[in-house]
Amino acid sequence: MTEEIILRQTALHGWRYDNTRIQVEESENQVTVTYRYGVLVHPETETRVTYTVGADGRIQTEVHFYGKEGLPQLPLFGMRFRLLPDVSRFIYYG
Repeated sequence: MTEEIILRQTALHGWRYDNTRIQVEESENQVTVTYRYGVLVHPETETRVTYTVGADGRIQTEVHFYGKEGLPQLPLFGMRFRLLPDVSRFIYYG
């Protein structure tokens, strides 16, 4: 997927794409990827998503929405996960 397509898709969903805001941390037993993206509202705010992948293949996801004064209370926050058809085992605790 090219960056142009990603930009177009994120604009449709109200995100501000910026690939410079990705942080990767590796340790002996896990890899953690943190991504911050802007939410196109006024006043502008952002969301942080952190994926931690363990040596056993488990993925832990943490999401933080940074609200701001002047914005209404967030009634619902959701994320969409798409898996490849080849994925044979998946368990969601949420």
